[in-house]
Amino acid sequence: MEKVTRLPERLPDAVSTKEAAVRVAKVGRTILNGNPQIGIRPAFHVVGAPHAEVFHQGTEQVMITEGLVNQCSEDQLGAILAIELAKMLAERGPISLASARDRGAPINIPIGNDRSTVFGPPDGVRLVELAEQEKLRAQTGMPDGLPADPRIVAGGMLSRAGLNAGGIGSVGGLLKKVEENYQLEKQMKKPPAPASSVPGKVKDM
Repeated sequence: MEKVTRLPERLPDAVSTKEAAVRVAKVGRTILNGNPQIGIRPAFHVVGAPHAEVFHQGTEQVMITEGLVNQCSEDQLGAILAIELAKMLAERGPISLASARDRGAPINIPIGNDRSTVFGPPDGVRLVELAEQEKLRAQTGMPDGLPADPRIVAGGMLSRAGLNAGGIGSVGGLLKKVEENYQLEKQMKKPPAPASSVPGKVKDM
């Protein structure tokens, strides 16, 4: 029988969990404040579980276990959170141009050049990101839009937030552990039972 880890109704009061929550909140807030153009402000939640797991729900929440937080340096924690945000953006799809004007230039529209003031002056980080996207398109034939590899978007977000994007190159082992642990995500994303299978419910004829 498959063992299911239940999410606590509230975070445990252990000091270690509080410290993990403070770390995640600080790094997550730094990334979001440095990237207002992405148009999302998810809440970051730390779950008091010992294994390594991170996932998101829509564009509202990023869930990460205390076990994973404790295995991360500050640079690695930033990389893990930024990659999860990049996955969130990819699932949401491109922002409409109308709302993009209100939020600033999103990551999938062109920046301006020296003769244009529509999107402001060229951004060195963005130029590098564009070059990486073009290289990836040439290799994979993917259409315009967000890069297929969320690490490219994550690196840009970390740089714009003033954080070290080098952590992305050192989280491969941690991400492998995450791929092997998805019981919390599976439990939280499990669809509700159909009415016909709920005791006391009678299926409409």
